[in-house]
Amino acid sequence: MRITLWIVLTFFLQSLCSGLLPDRIPPPDLVFLGALALAAVLPPAWGLLAGFLLGLGQDLLSAGIPGFHAAALLLAVWAFYGLTRWVQWNETLGRFLTLLGAFVAKWLGYLLLADWRHSLVVTGGLGSVFLGELLLTLILAWPFFWLARIVLGDRRE
Repeated sequence: MRITLWIVLTFFLQSLCSGLLPDRIPPPDLVFLGALALAAVLPPAWGLLAGFLLGLGQDLLSAGIPGFHAAALLLAVWAFYGLTRWVQWNETLGRFLTLLGAFVAKWLGYLLLADWRHSLVVTGGLGSVFLGELLLTLILAWPFFWLARIVLGDRRE
């Protein structure tokens, strides 16, 4: 029940942030943060599945290409599990490095899928979208993970 509540809350907050920000500012990726919060409390097999399903939900709700966000969030959660073996998730620097690495993995997934589909359109705005989304996602990460801890509880081994 807590996981279902977390998923609904994540999509609600993502919709709220996307709707309140002006069009020229890329919204933070709260679905990405939601997938990482689930990965932090679930075993790897369930965390990877949760990341994939959250991404698929994001694809379906945004009328995007089915599987585009799903594969990117799957890669992000995979990177999360790999990075948390090297750095401590409960420390500030470890959390920052893990978030940064998982975010880069997500975007590499986007670029890989766009290149595979031969639909990569390189514009001058791609860098500003990446940086804008990264900054807002990192700014909201700590309050978002605080909320996740309240809703989901502590890490399950």
